[in-house]
Amino acid sequence: METTWTYMITERYGTPEIINELEKHPIRILRSTEAKMLSKAGQLRGYRTLVAAYTRTSSRPVDMVLSIMDLLGVSLDVSAFDSGDRVKATVALIQALMKRPNANATWLYIAPETDASKELSTLPQMPETSESGRAYIYTRKGREPAFMAIMGTNNQWDSRGAPRGEMTDSGYFVFWGKAALVSENVIGKDTKASTTGVYDDRETWALVIGRFKNLNRNPETWKVQGWSKSEKPEGVFELTLMFVQRHKYELFHRVGMEREIDERKTRDWNWTYRRFMVGGPGRGGRQRFCISASGPIYSVDNFEEADDMATVIS
Repeated sequence: METTWTYMITERYGTPEIINELEKHPIRILRSTEAKMLSKAGQLRGYRTLVAAYTRTSSRPVDMVLSIMDLLGVSLDVSAFDSGDRVKATVALIQALMKRPNANATWLYIAPETDASKELSTLPQMPETSESGRAYIYTRKGREPAFMAIMGTNNQWDSRGAPRGEMTDSGYFVFWGKAALVSENVIGKDTKASTTGVYDDRETWALVIGRFKNLNRNPETWKVQGWSKSEKPEGVFELTLMFVQRHKYELFHRVGMEREIDERKTRDWNWTYRRFMVGGPGRGGRQRFCISASGPIYSVDNFEEADDMATVIS
């Protein structure tokens, strides 16, 4: 297995101009925060390992998966995969991870702000290997080095409360969750709510895949702030939602994710608890959603790259 794993850590001296000329140099440059995340990857055997490993390159696609088995404490039968079986190997890897006691699907949080993979919609796009030996991902900004596209934002999502479940051989993640149907209303910055028939034949759900209490969040201003030792922070529960759309009977694919949602804003939603099978190929770019008192709503502003929390409609 030939894997490119050469790095220059730029913690003391900043990021040199060479970072803008990656095709010309046989090294990969990490900013300080990225280097620290990667240095912890081998110790955690979990989310950060998956994020760091997802951007690796190899001469054979399947080796991008098989080469990280030891880091994750997983043993797969290498002879069961052909050189191009990256998707099959990825499914097998996740199956092994989810069979562990009390395993949570933290892998759902690998670059959730990017477009879904065309092979497995619960994951971001799988990087392509170029002739230079580097991995690249096509984003709305164009062709970018995979590491920069996935980890370069330094904007890590909190994966607390990730669901438990199992992965089928066909690549569908099966789990139970709290969910609410998305309204047919569409909201834009310069428009009021208006009913549309665009999504009439596409059942879309907002599915809770994360919930945790943030004690640093001011419940009145929603700003993150510090507290003195004498103060007892009230905190607030935040939700992370994955939006899934049905493409076949009981089968769904991911169309978007939103985070930092005030649970109090969703108390009047028509919640239900049900079983989901999410996977299959991604279909188009990431959709954005708004939060209203009556339920989740589609946003027409779906082409913004900014990774802000979902817009709240009063």
